[in-house]
Order: sequence, then structure tokens, then C-alpha cells
Amino acid sequence: MKKTLISLIVLLSLIIACNNEKKNDEKVVVCPDKPLKGNVKLKIEKVLTIDSLTIDEEKPPIFNTFIKDKNGSIYISNVHPGLAVYKFAKDGSFLKRFISKGEGPGELRSLQFLQYRGDSIMVGSTNKIIGYDLDGNYVSEKRLKRLYQSIHMIDKQYFIANYQKTKNDVVFRVCSIINKNDEDETVTLLETDKKNVGQSTVGEGENKFTIALVGITADYISKYSESSSSIYQCLSDESDIYIKNRNGDLVKMVKTNFKNWVLTKDDKNDIMAGCVHFPDGMKKAVRKSLPEKMLAIESLQVLPDGHFAVFFYKKYVDYEIRIFDKDGQFKYLVEFPEELSGRTHTFTKNGLGCIERAEDRDLYVEYKITNLPEIFSN
Repeated sequence: MKKTLISLIVLLSLIIACNNEKKNDEKVVVCPDKPLKGNVKLKIEKVLTIDSLTIDEEKPPIFNTFIKDKNGSIYISNVHPGLAVYKFAKDGSFLKRFISKGEGPGELRSLQFLQYRGDSIMVGSTNKIIGYDLDGNYVSEKRLKRLYQSIHMIDKQYFIANYQKTKNDVVFRVCSIINKNDEDETVTLLETDKKNVGQSTVGEGENKFTIALVGITADYISKYSESSSSIYQCLSDESDIYIKNRNGDLVKMVKTNFKNWVLTKDDKNDIMAGCVHFPDGMKKAVRKSLPEKMLAIESLQVLPDGHFAVFFYKKYVDYEIRIFDKDGQFKYLVEFPEELSGRTHTFTKNGLGCIERAEDRDLYVEYKITNLPEIFSN
């Protein structure tokens, strides 16, 4: 009887283990080598250009980031000269300027993010969040107690942030959902024991310092989709993507077979070009500390209808762009037309937008994508 009871317990344990494994496997989507619907070279049509000269002919602003709201209005930020957000109608006509540089209400010392959430335009820095209505009218603001290395708004009250946390006298980096009102951490989303997440240690002894290098320093990347209420995340030196709900529960994990790009001499020269203003000793320490490989993922972008795009580093200044559907299936490998290569692009509802340089001024240019109708509506 005792032997039979032990056998039953072992059998029951195996059944539970198998069920748990099956449940976990159901959440894992293995990315195939080739996209399910093939390679696509985007076909585009230029539909809008906004010239910074329309704002100031003598000192045109340097455009930084941009967003669009549900009405198609466009908001473009600049950080030099001064600091501002400009609102344009969907036909490109200039409507309004709001926010300025300073410490008072509706002012920021630096602008770190510009986001559209529901009926609000959210603007902020590492320690302050300001809300405006869609007409650019000041509504409210919150000065934060912590310094956050990144802030990505979920709605007007909650945001996703990367920041330093101390546990047992050890400082490490976490990614959590934060309640703006009291700054309580409501959900821990990502956490790793890896060193140098968020900052890379360079140099030795008394000459040791920390620095964040584009394409080199690993960090958490997070994007939130209002349409699917999903959070898309990764640790940028790894190639796996996590899809979670607002409670932090894992919905899908997309496992890819992407291999990190091995840094070439040209890549290292490009990286060091961004350190041109560093002291000579610091430049030598940075070059000496450059790793063998680059990060895996440059960015994540939310697309219409639950789709999302992952920008994998192909080279230091080039990307392999994979588009996934809401279930994490690898649908398309996307290539930009030659005239757009090497530029920073943001996908929109019907295509993509980018900041382009024309002689001595900046342009916001918007393109309609005409050959992916299942994703981009026109």
C-alpha cells in the first residue's frame, strides 16, 4: 500500500510538471528563420512636409521628436534653441507653441519624452511630468521624487520607468510600473543580475567612470500599446521580446535566433565619433572598453492593430526590421527604400515619419506606406 501511494505521488508530480511545462510552452513563440509572409521593401509616397522655417525664419528650431494624436494633429519638440513643443494641423499648418525652459509650472529644464495618451499630451524629463490637453493647454504636472532614466507613459497616472534600486546595499537597475501620484512601484516588469545595465563602466582604479553608449550599453526597452493594452519589452543585449499585460503577467515570449553584430573597426570609429568632445584620456578608456559585440535590439515600435516592429542592429548605423503580429508571429522582414536608409523613422497609423535635414534647417516629413494594407490604413 505504501509503495502504491508513493507511486501515485510520483505520477501526480510528473503530471503537474508536464502540465506546467505545457502551459509555459504555450506562451513561447519561436521565431522562424524566415518571415511567414516574406521580405518586403516598403513602397512609400511622400504626403506631408513641415519646414522649421515656418516657425522662425531667422532661427529655425532643431526638431527632436514627434507624435500624432487621434485627429491626425502633429506635435514636434525641439531642444535648441530654447525648448518647446509645436502643434500642427494634419495638413501641416502651424497652430500653437507650448512649454518652455525653466523650473516653473509648464516648464522643464530638459525634455526627455513627448507622448500621446488618450486625451492628453504628456511631456516630461527625468523628474517631472506635465500634462496638456489636445489644444496645448496646461492641465497639471507632477514633480517626481526619484530620477528616472526613462519614462514611458501608460496613461495619465501610471508609467513604465527604468531606475536604480538598492537591495541589501547592492545597487541594480529595474524596470517597473510606477504610480505617478505616490511613486509606488505597482509592478516589477524586468530585473536582471547583469552588471552595467543602464551604464557601462569604463577605465580602471581612480580613472573609472560610468557612461551610456548608444548601441553598446544594455538597458530595458519598453513600449505600451493603448489599442491592445499590451506592454512590449526586451533587454537590449538579448534578442527575446516579452509581451505582457498591465499586471505584468507574461502573455507571450518571442524567442529569436538573432546573432549580435560583431563590431568592426568602422563601427568602433563611428562610436568614437560620438565621443569627440571627451578628454583624450577618456576617449582612450572608452575605445579600450568597447565590447566584441553590439547590442541586439535598438528599439521597439508599436504599430496599428496590435502589430509591433523590432529594430535589430545589423550594423552600428543599420537595422534589420522585423514586424510581428499581436500573437508574436514573425510576419515580415522590412526594408526601407534607399532614399530613407540611415535615417531615424517612427511608424504612424498610415506609414512613417522622420526628421530630415535640409541645408541649414530641419524638416518633418511624413510618408504613406502603400504595400502593407493589412497593417497601415490609408
